[in-house]
Amino acid sequence: MTLLGRTAAALGCWAALAAPVRAEETWHVKDAPIRFTVGLESAPTHHSAGYFLKLPDGGILPGPLPATQVVDQSGNVLKSCVLWQNPETGLGVVFEPPKYGSSVLIYVMKGVKLNLWTPESGLTPSAIICTHPGHPSKIDAAGLARLGPVDTTVHYRNEAGSQGATVALPGDRSGRPGLAAMYMLAYVATTDPGETWIAPVTFGGNMQVSVDGRPLHMKKISDKQGGYGEHVSLSEGLHRVELLGFYTAKNAKPEMVLTWRTPKTSAKDLGGVRPADLRFAGTPMWDARQLHEAEVVRSGACTLQKIQAHDGSPVAHFTLTPKQIYWFGDETPYLLYELQADTAGQPAGIQYTWSFSGDAGALATGTNIAWLFPGSRDHRVTLKATAGDMHSQCTRPFFPFTTTHTSLNDPASRAAFRTACLGMLQAYPPNKDPTAGWDASLWNNLFRTLELSRDNPLLAQLVEQRWETTVRKLPTDRKELIEDMYLAVTSFTNPTNALKWALLLEEKSPLRERAMALRLKGAEILMYQQKNLAEARKWVRPLTAEMGEGSEWARIRMGDIEFLSRNLNEATQFYGDVQNRSKHSKLGPQGEGFVPQHLKGSAAAKAQEKAAPPETAAPAPRVAPWKLGAIRDVAASESVRNLIEQGFYWEAYQALRKWEREFPLSKISSDYPLLEGRFCMALGDYARCRALLEAYCDQVDASNYLAEAMQMIVQCMKVMNEPHAAVVKFQETMKKRLVLQ
Repeated sequence: MTLLGRTAAALGCWAALAAPVRAEETWHVKDAPIRFTVGLESAPTHHSAGYFLKLPDGGILPGPLPATQVVDQSGNVLKSCVLWQNPETGLGVVFEPPKYGSSVLIYVMKGVKLNLWTPESGLTPSAIICTHPGHPSKIDAAGLARLGPVDTTVHYRNEAGSQGATVALPGDRSGRPGLAAMYMLAYVATTDPGETWIAPVTFGGNMQVSVDGRPLHMKKISDKQGGYGEHVSLSEGLHRVELLGFYTAKNAKPEMVLTWRTPKTSAKDLGGVRPADLRFAGTPMWDARQLHEAEVVRSGACTLQKIQAHDGSPVAHFTLTPKQIYWFGDETPYLLYELQADTAGQPAGIQYTWSFSGDAGALATGTNIAWLFPGSRDHRVTLKATAGDMHSQCTRPFFPFTTTHTSLNDPASRAAFRTACLGMLQAYPPNKDPTAGWDASLWNNLFRTLELSRDNPLLAQLVEQRWETTVRKLPTDRKELIEDMYLAVTSFTNPTNALKWALLLEEKSPLRERAMALRLKGAEILMYQQKNLAEARKWVRPLTAEMGEGSEWARIRMGDIEFLSRNLNEATQFYGDVQNRSKHSKLGPQGEGFVPQHLKGSAAAKAQEKAAPPETAAPAPRVAPWKLGAIRDVAASESVRNLIEQGFYWEAYQALRKWEREFPLSKISSDYPLLEGRFCMALGDYARCRALLEAYCDQVDASNYLAEAMQMIVQCMKVMNEPHAAVVKFQETMKKRLVLQ
C-alpha cells in the first residue's frame, strides 16, 4: 500500500483497517490518513499570532488540496488556517496556541479547497515573509499576497527583520541569482495611538505598504530618511501591515525597511537634532524611525517531531542540511548536503532508498547519506520508504545554497568530500559509470581531497570496483595517481589484494615504463609484507638490464633487497651506481666517489671509487661538497618530517621518492630510514617500518640515528603485539650495542 493514489472510497475504510493504537495515541480525526506531532518552541508575542509551521509534502499528503485540523494533547480542536500551498513543497499553516501542553497534533486529509487565512479568522500571523525568486514584478508580489497555491520555488519563513532592521524585506535568502518578488504579512502593536507617519525606506527596488487592508498613497515631505510616506490614524492595539516588494531595475539592491513615527516619538528617537551645518538644521535627523521590538507582533516557532500514517504504513520524509561548499576560482560550486530520513513514529524495518534528478541510475540506501550537488541550479531528491509490501515516496525540489565557508586546509572538509564521493559511487550498479555526468570541477575537487590514509575506502572503490567504468578513462597522470595511492595503502592493509592488482594494472598498462613501475611496487609488497626476498629478487633483477628511468628504480630496489638481506656492500654498490648517474649527485658528498665512514675499505667502497667520474679542471666551488650534502640532507629531512607531522602523507611520500631517487646512498648514510619509518608508522604500516629499521640496526653501527631507530622498532613490536619477553630481549641487546659504541 502507499500513501499516494489512495481514493476517496479507501479513505472511508481506513478506520477499520487501521492498526490498533495505544490510548495515549488516539487518532482523533478518523478520515485523516496522516498526522504530524508538532513541538512548540518559542511562544508567540500575542495569543492571536499563534504558531506558524511549514508542513512538508512532496507526495505524502492527500491532495491535491489538503485540509488540516489541529488538536491539542486532549483532543480539543484549535483554530488553524493555510497561507500558501504547493504539492511538492508543502503548505504553511498557522494555528492558535493550546491552553496548555508543549505539543499539538496536526491531522491532514483530502479537502475540497484550502482553508485559507483571512483577517476575520481571528488569527494574526506575523511576521511571515514569502519570496518568489526570479519573478520580481509587482504582479508577482501581489500574487503572493492572495495566498493559496504557489510555484515550487516560492519559499516562506517566520522572520520580521534583517541585519538590525526590525521589519524589512531583505531579498531572496535561497541563494538563487537574480531578483525576486516579496510579500510580508505582519501585525504591529500600537501603544501610542493617533496620527502615525508610516514610511518605507528602500535601498533599490520598490515597496508598497497596506495598513489594515488599505494601500498607502504616499507622498514626499522631505529628502531625509523616512521622508516619503503617509499619515495614518491608528487606534491602540494590533494593526495588519502588508508589504509588497518588487523591482523595476535589474541591478537594484534587495533591501527594503519599514519605518514610522508615532505621535510621541521624540527627536532623540529620530537620531537627534540636525546641527547648523546640515540641511533642515534644528529638525530631527530622520522623519521616521525603525519599529521597536515590542511593536512587532511575532508568531511562535515550532518543529516537526513525528509523522505517522493512520494505517501504520511508512511515511517518507527527510531533511536536507548543507554542510560544506567546495568552490574554487571560476569552477562550478559543489555543495555537500546531509540527507536524513525522518524515522520518528515509523514502523520497524523500513528500507530507505534515495534517487536524484541529476544522477539517473543512482540509488543510494540508508537512513542518513551525504551527497554532492552542483550549485546554481534546482534539484529534486526522492526518498522511498518501504516496509514489507507497504511503501511511501516523497520528492522534494530544492536549490542548494549555504553561507558556510569551506577550507581544504581542514582535514575534516577533505574527508567529508571523499566520504560523499564514495557514497555516490556506491549508489550505482557495477556496470554503470557513476561519473558520466561529472564535470571538471567535481573531478578537480576529488583530486584536491585525495590523500593517503590507512582507512581510505574511496581508493579501493575506484580501483577494485570502478576501474573499467571510470578510472581507465582518466588522463594518464590522474589514473597513475589513483593507482599509486591505492597500492601504497593496500600494500599493508591487504597485501594479497595489492599484489594481485599490481600485476593486473601492469598487464593493462600500454607504457613500458609504467609497467615496470607497477612491477616494482609488487616487488615491494613481496619484500616488506610477504618477506619473500627471493621472489622479489626474481621480479626486480631482469628490470635492471633495461634502459631508462625504470631500470634506475630497479637498481635502487635491488639495493633495498640486498639491504634487507643484510648484504650491505652489495646494497651500497647498487645505490652508489645509481647516484653516480643522478643529475643531482654533484650537489652532495656521495657523488664524486664519497664513501661513508663506516664503509671505508670495503669491497663496495673500492668498487664505488672505481665507478666515480675522473676529476676535471673546474673552478673550485664556493661551498665544500660535503657541506652542500649536509645542507641537502637536512633540507630533505625537515621537509619530509614537517609533511608527516602535518598529515600530508602523499606529499611526504613524493618527497621521500625524490630523495631516494636523487641520492639513494642517503638510505644508509642519513636519517632517511628513520623518516621512511616515521612515514610508514603514520600510515599504520608497522611491518615495513620494522623490517627496514631492523636491517638498518643490524648493519649500520657508526650512526647518530641508531638509538632513535631502536626506539621505533620497540614501538612497532608493541603495536604488532609481540610478546613482552621478546620486546625486553630486543631492548637489552640494543643497549649492549649502544654501550659498545
